[in-house]
Amino acid sequence: MNVIANKDNICIRKMEESRDDFELFLKWMTDPDTMKYWEGMNFRCCEN
Repeated sequence: MNVIANKDNICIRKMEESRDDFELFLKWMTDPDTMKYWEGMNFRCCEN
């Protein structure tokens, strides 16, 4: 595992080319709460 950062109970690691990592990535990328923080996803053009 290629760890990028580690503090307390949080560990950030480089994504590996494995089915488990791609499935986890897909789950994260399609989570509505996560999508709010994508660039441009929190922009509301027609709100009054």
